[in-house]
Amino acid sequence: AAKNAAKLAEYLATELKNKEATYFCSDLRLDVLPSYLKEKGILLNEVEVYKTMLSPVKIHQDISGVLFFSPSGIESYLEVNDTNKIAFCIGETTAVQARKYFETVQVANLPSVENLLESLNTYFSK
Repeated sequence: AAKNAAKLAEYLATELKNKEATYFCSDLRLDVLPSYLKEKGILLNEVEVYKTMLSPVKIHQDISGVLFFSPSGIESYLEVNDTNKIAFCIGETTAVQARKYFETVQVANLPSVENLLESLNTYFSK
């Protein structure tokens, strides 16, 4: 598994040398992957498959932490909730956004649900 988009781009540039690829993405995608592949001469057909829409939900339960999978998830959460929780983030891009608002931010070792849950379990097992 790639730790971030830059590492994934490096891997794909090697695997896709002299090939064409299709990149399914959102309207808020980062430019890291397509820019790197274009720089390496790989033809990338981008297909925007969804638009990100915030859908804030007020959390009424007493909780200690919140799991975030994207910066837009943080935006949505903050519209109706406070930051006196621990932010558990799937990756560094999400963590950068979380650090703007949350005092305590934990980041998964690798960007996967399993690693995010491992981060949560490790934190609360202290």
